Amino acid sequence: MSVSMFWLNPPAWGEIIILVSAFAPILALLTSLIQGGLWVFLTFVELALGAMIARFFIPLSAMNGLLLLTPIPLVIIFGALWGFWYI
Repeated sequence: MSVSMFWLNPPAWGEIIILVSAFAPILALLTSLIQGGLWVFLTFVELALGAMIARFFIPLSAMNGLLLLTPIPLVIIFGALWGFWYI
């Protein structure tokens, strides 16, 4: 198999990383909801509303670029909800 054909068959560990990263926000929300209660629910509603508004006004190509920046705000938001620091 040539090197140029390798990108057509991604390795299995790549799919595992994608699967884990898909479940990580859900697990973060559940653990925060157990610990924080109503404020976590309101934060989730705020994030969902912001995502809907952003999807309405920002084109898909720009949204894909912004996707690379989302881990930073999520760490800040959930870190504050888990009590690691105060905003």
